[in-house]
Amino acid sequence: MGNPSQFLSGYFKVFTKAAGNRKSEKSKGKHARIQYPVALPEEICHQFSLPEIRAATNNFHPDLVIGEGAFGNVYKGIVDDRTMVAVKRLRRDEVEGVKEFQTEVQLLCQLRHQHLVSLIGYCNDKDEKIVVCELMKNGSLRDHLHGCGYDPLPWKQRLEICIGAARGLHYLHTGAKHAVIHRDVRSNNILLDDKWVSKVSDFGLSKMRPQPSYNTSKALEKIESKVKGTFGYLDPEYFRNSEISEKCDVYSFGVVLFEVLCARPAIDPSQNRCEVNLSEWIHHCIGEGTIYNIIDPYLKGKIAPECFKIFVDIAHCCINEEGDKRPEIGEVELMLELALEMQEKADSIKVATNNFHPNMLIGRGSSGNVYKGFIDDGNLVAVKRLNPDAAQALNKFQTELQLLCQLRHQHLVSLFGICNDKDEMILVSELVKNGTLRDHLYASEYDPLPWKQRLKICIDAARGLHYLHTRVKPAIIHSDVKSSNILLDYKWFGKLSDFGLSKMCSQLSYSSTSKALEKVNSVVKGSNGCLDPEYLKDGGLPKECDVYSFGVVLFEVLCARKVFDPTLHEYEQHLADWVHRCTDRGTIYNIIDPYLKGKIAPGCFQRFMDLAYYCTYLEGNTWPEMDEVVLMLELALEMQENADSEMKNLDPNGDCMYGEISYLHPCSWS
Repeated sequence: MGNPSQFLSGYFKVFTKAAGNRKSEKSKGKHARIQYPVALPEEICHQFSLPEIRAATNNFHPDLVIGEGAFGNVYKGIVDDRTMVAVKRLRRDEVEGVKEFQTEVQLLCQLRHQHLVSLIGYCNDKDEKIVVCELMKNGSLRDHLHGCGYDPLPWKQRLEICIGAARGLHYLHTGAKHAVIHRDVRSNNILLDDKWVSKVSDFGLSKMRPQPSYNTSKALEKIESKVKGTFGYLDPEYFRNSEISEKCDVYSFGVVLFEVLCARPAIDPSQNRCEVNLSEWIHHCIGEGTIYNIIDPYLKGKIAPECFKIFVDIAHCCINEEGDKRPEIGEVELMLELALEMQEKADSIKVATNNFHPNMLIGRGSSGNVYKGFIDDGNLVAVKRLNPDAAQALNKFQTELQLLCQLRHQHLVSLFGICNDKDEMILVSELVKNGTLRDHLYASEYDPLPWKQRLKICIDAARGLHYLHTRVKPAIIHSDVKSSNILLDYKWFGKLSDFGLSKMCSQLSYSSTSKALEKVNSVVKGSNGCLDPEYLKDGGLPKECDVYSFGVVLFEVLCARKVFDPTLHEYEQHLADWVHRCTDRGTIYNIIDPYLKGKIAPGCFQRFMDLAYYCTYLEGNTWPEMDEVVLMLELALEMQENADSEMKNLDPNGDCMYGEISYLHPCSWS
């Protein structure tokens, strides 16, 4: 049997502790001055005898062959305490393979990383050269992409495998004492263990740098080398000039990424001439905007668009013809992790809503449905799924997303996340458990809201609008203020929602000197019955459009009547018009919510009606601003509370009941 110690020290100048112990004192003295760069403890790199290897593989039985390569076969074996191993046996007549064998043993003895295949030992016995590595029970990535008898890998699992391989390459390039260029990155050199953790393997063509890969300017230092690798994965620059760098691995890994996406081999002679080389075909399809057409059919409809874009962008950068324009492998790793994060967010929405089960439906609208869902540790959320066929659905989705990402206020609904997956446009926001103001005004299953609670909800909504109009830059016009867009959380706080029709003002709506209205040109949109008549007439959209709509909501709160009801007489169908008519006639008290009669203090009623009347007055330049609206509502609430307190003082055990109110037509704010 050949001496393994002499084999290693002769080729790599490495030795094991055990081999050192067997040397004679004379030998020790003779080699005392030699400085070996790596000392390999016996427990890290075991020296197997040929009989041990034969026993482990049942004398290299053909049934135990699990892989075939250019330089020999790989067998499944069992060693020591029934540990399963992969036994890579170099063919005896393979002269060129000897150097690769030496390189692989040298590197694997020094490299330890969770995403690199681990060396268990080696054998250099007579003419046998054998490497023993951990067995990767789930085979190679190539097997699962192109092999028969395998189920297609789910997209997220493919991403995780790519991330693992990128981490292994990142370690080779930057984490080892001397950077290592793999030189043969491909899908069949990415192996999968029993937990589907990916590991880079096959270091026979690898090159170790004699010094760090980068100088102070981070310019790549290239190494001249005879061109080796696998056609289809080879960096074109390396092929032309025989100079290798870490960017060669990045190119090859980019090809693997597209192999993962398309489930097509790097080279496929069965395809049309222009499609044989995968990387060349990818460049063509991206240039034509048809990349989605050539992805694995199994993956269509299963990749979130944000994830798809990130993945394709980084993979395309990897296969840039110019090495200097390719990213470093660390950047690739980070972008793949981001792509996975985007995919997981999108996937969590379907899980959160039990795949949009009808039992989870909590609201319907013209542009889509709203579902109740659960995310993270059971937190309740509202999942707004837009109907892609609805008019302006995409514009509404983009507008709402843009605004909700910027806005944070206690009286605005908060955005948690989004999904824009193929034809799906979904917003995930906080769930306000008590539904909408509209629900509590009209739905029969709810008890009527007390008057003071209605006032507080109106104050909350007014504060939200005031924030939009004055506290953000540029100011925001909601343009769809209505009772169904005022939501109520578990503490009954009012929160504005649905910003799909909102508009940003380019500057403040008023000049500091004249306070003249500056209108934003807009196609007329909104809800019938809540729309400002001036906006309907000329399409100019000032902030006061929100004031008008909010005034209509105030009438809704007072009367518990819909803003537009076609079942009523023609002159009663539009609530705002009907309230103004009744106000002029002095009969407004007759049409308020019957539940509220006798429960509103006269002073509060007067103040509330004054405000609502002026908000809906047909001449827009007389409308109050939202800060005035907030103040007037707070004053109305204060007057109600004071009146209730006085009534309680007079009759502690009685209900606060007020007589019928004769309302005066508003003529001033006093």
